[in-house]
Amino acid sequence: MNNIQNVEIDWSKAPEWATVLLKHVIYADDYAFAEAHRSNAQVQRIDSTEVFGLIPSRWNVIATHPQPTWNGEGLPPVGTVCALTPLTGETVTVTIKYMGKDLAVVQKGNKECVQALGLCIFRLIRTPDKIAAEEREKVIEEMRKEVGHQKPYLGVDPIAALYDAGYRKLEKSK
Repeated sequence: MNNIQNVEIDWSKAPEWATVLLKHVIYADDYAFAEAHRSNAQVQRIDSTEVFGLIPSRWNVIATHPQPTWNGEGLPPVGTVCALTPLTGETVTVTIKYMGKDLAVVQKGNKECVQALGLCIFRLIRTPDKIAAEEREKVIEEMRKEVGHQKPYLGVDPIAALYDAGYRKLEKSK
């Protein structure tokens, strides 16, 4: 396994909990997948199924598992920054640190918190661009209803073109 840094890493062979690939500091041919680069994280050597606890000072991270982008469906993967709404609280922005069957560890600011999965909802964070696009679509739909126009099947949408050109409904004066 020499020169693994120059080779495409096959993450399909990694355990599903693995987020990093490590190389031993002393033994040049010793590589392992790990769940994280922290004390007692799970580690599994590439050529073995044995799992053991990590001693970070003995291993260097040489690759990080590419995280899939989360589309808001199901549970967010580890590393995702998202909105969390607990059933008994206010929506906050969190980073997913660990995800289990029933519990998640999330980071809110500088604090890590345990969250029961059945007692919260995870959502995508709405960016300013996303909010603006949603508002545009809402106004265009209202304009369509006002003039009795359906979405066109082909070509340019004249209602959207009017909106993009700056046309807006005037508020009635009292």
